Amino acid sequence: MIARLAAFLALVLAALVAPVAAEDLDAVHEAVERALPREALEAIGAPAPLVLRRALTPRDTIYNQRVDGVVLLASTRTVATGVLVSEAGDIVTSDHIVQYAHRAGGDDWIAVWFRPAIPTAPAMALPSFLLARVVQRDARRDLARLRLAQPRPESASVIPLGTAIPAAGKKVFTIGHPKNAGWTFGEGTVAEIRPDYQWRYDDGVARTATAIQLAAPIATGSSGGPLFDDRGAMIGVVVGAALDTPGVGFAVAVQHVRDLLKAAESR
Repeated sequence: MIARLAAFLALVLAALVAPVAAEDLDAVHEAVERALPREALEAIGAPAPLVLRRALTPRDTIYNQRVDGVVLLASTRTVATGVLVSEAGDIVTSDHIVQYAHRAGGDDWIAVWFRPAIPTAPAMALPSFLLARVVQRDARRDLARLRLAQPRPESASVIPLGTAIPAAGKKVFTIGHPKNAGWTFGEGTVAEIRPDYQWRYDDGVARTATAIQLAAPIATGSSGGPLFDDRGAMIGVVVGAALDTPGVGFAVAVQHVRDLLKAAESR
């Protein structure tokens, strides 16, 4: 009896971790491609390369060192930002983005692009997107983890997680796709740290987390992107902007990202 139970559990475990066959991924890829938000993607354009007529500043350094770990994501309804956080292909983003993932083959899928080698190319001239499976969601913290189902490009770099949140008044930086402007660098300051901050989107889900309130321009397309300190460590995940107060944004503190990844390790 014990032997039969052990054999059954082994089969279940194998099914859970078995990779998707190439032919199955091709079918998923085609299905996801048909459901992409074309209008939003066609508006994406990466910024022109930096023109270096002066010494590099810390801002330039952060952008150059971290931009290849920031990805463009597309669900069935919108585009957003994500962050590569592991060599295994784990990507962290906002939960409210993945609720519109494409359902295929029993899984939820998101399309992923890394920054193109030619950064002035329009979105539809980008290489074909990679597939990422939604493997973990924390709706309460508005965080989700994706796992790439295909190899990432050699140029991709893992973003390091910070250990502390800067105090109010400190400079912080973002890279994302605000208003469909791909891989755009932003700068702001920490306005306040708000423990147990509560908010909702139009989906009605109650969310709460330690939030970093920002004095920074945050726009549609930035959700799920990294918030960096002045050393280039990720200290939060951008979740959105205040609707009634221009120039005010919010990010979920990095401690919740660490909790998400620890929960994944314990599974």
